[in-house]
Amino acid sequence: MNADRSVRPARTVNRLEAAGWLIVAVGVLLQIGHFVGGRAFWLDEAMIALNIRHLSPTELMGRLEYDQVAPIGWLQLEKLASYLPFRSEYALRLPSLVAGLGGLVLFRALARRVLGPWAALAALTLFALSRPLLRYAAEVKPYEVDLFFAVALLLLGVILLARAGRSWGWLVALALTGLVAVTLSLASVFVLAGVGGVLFAHRVIARRGVEAVALGVVGALWMAAFGVLMIWFYAPQTADTVVTTGGAHDFFVRNVYAPFPPTSIGDLKWYATWPRETLQFLFGRDSRFAVGLVIFAGVCLLARRSPWIAAMGWSGLAAGFLASALQLYPLYDRLTLFMLPTLVLTAGAGLDWLVERSRPHRGPLLLLLALMLAGSLTEIAKSFALSPPYSIGDLRPALAEVASERGPADRLYVPNGAIPAFLAYRQAAGLADMDWTAAPIDSQDWRCAGPMMPPAKPGGAVWMLTYMLYEPGKTSADAGTIAGGAPPRAAQADGTAVYKLAARVPGLGAQASLVKICGAPRQGPPSFYPSPRLIARTR
Repeated sequence: MNADRSVRPARTVNRLEAAGWLIVAVGVLLQIGHFVGGRAFWLDEAMIALNIRHLSPTELMGRLEYDQVAPIGWLQLEKLASYLPFRSEYALRLPSLVAGLGGLVLFRALARRVLGPWAALAALTLFALSRPLLRYAAEVKPYEVDLFFAVALLLLGVILLARAGRSWGWLVALALTGLVAVTLSLASVFVLAGVGGVLFAHRVIARRGVEAVALGVVGALWMAAFGVLMIWFYAPQTADTVVTTGGAHDFFVRNVYAPFPPTSIGDLKWYATWPRETLQFLFGRDSRFAVGLVIFAGVCLLARRSPWIAAMGWSGLAAGFLASALQLYPLYDRLTLFMLPTLVLTAGAGLDWLVERSRPHRGPLLLLLALMLAGSLTEIAKSFALSPPYSIGDLRPALAEVASERGPADRLYVPNGAIPAFLAYRQAAGLADMDWTAAPIDSQDWRCAGPMMPPAKPGGAVWMLTYMLYEPGKTSADAGTIAGGAPPRAAQADGTAVYKLAARVPGLGAQASLVKICGAPRQGPPSFYPSPRLIARTR
């Protein structure tokens, strides 16, 4: 009997171990499935992709087009990826995919060190099915790299906390990982502050002076490296741009910079709405309250069981809040991805407590876990229902249609929001030699944009692209013709002649012309109009 009882826990552990690898395999397949879909670059991706493809490695270390700001090391890594013999969507997204897959595997090891077997499996499931993890594993942005280094640095910190004797090998690994992290990830500096600061305090309190001194030296190296990058690269990148002088900066001040100290009802409201919106971004609308409650319970439980680990994770988040209060880092959905590992581990601590209290009945626990996963699963189902997954603002079918039907005297009229994607794809579409005019509006309504369009040349027509960024899956792009004296192929009620694309073009339809988003004319050039240097290099 006693032997039989001793075998049962071993069998359970083995089954949980196998289940963990199964969850990892599911997460890997979902990430790869998203990646191979090869969706088009959307607005933000197109802006950074144009910089990577058309600027030299030296130019990428200076001021970027479209006021883009990105880690210097990540830009150079992306430049190397751009030389791979793949289509741009695959080559430029490959670093994000590698980071996403690596982060998933490392998180399994992290969860097993911090949580009990059942809670580690639940936390791994919550992490693997997180919508941002899947989405940004196939996007030309550094957010997945932020996540990878958050997991890697926390894992190294947890390993060092558990080492009773001197562990110079792990300390060197932490030092080198941190130095690489500050060049590839802006958010990693917050995780480094939490991991390095807590390890230093732990060694001081434990009277392990030599290791404390070594950690102090390592921390100084990290700060020096980040300081050099800030002074030489990031400050010139952001100087006199919308990030610091207006436009996007105004949005950040109102919405995603933490107002500290709060001086109004609006400031206090921010502290109530930001956690809800962040949980919705990370775990989905349907699960934000369930996950939030478990995280709230897990904070106290993790602090009681593993105070040093709790301090390591949450002090990194506190560093991010401090930078946001100083208006140095916006806490805006995708920029908070570095917080995901700590939040999931904290939720796992809450689940760990529930596992102990629910034995031998697992029904309520499984129901709670289902509620915590409902948001992510719903988002995944919606995203993969599109073809390809997460499609948003795809201009490629519209450009192909224009290329197949345009006349020698035709020209393109490109509204502001469509300019980056148009420049990214016009060469591949065979439209590099076609005359085009940039519109100083973000309008997607023919009646708003039509009067501002240039006149058609004799015997030609003006094609207009529209760009639907906020309604993926319905109609992501369309193309129209304002006929220059020729009989219209289709007419709106107001008399505007619009060429409605045939249903055979994937993802397109006549309903695009019914969108009522009338933008007021801008003063000066369109905000997404790049420099002549970049325009010339996209031919």
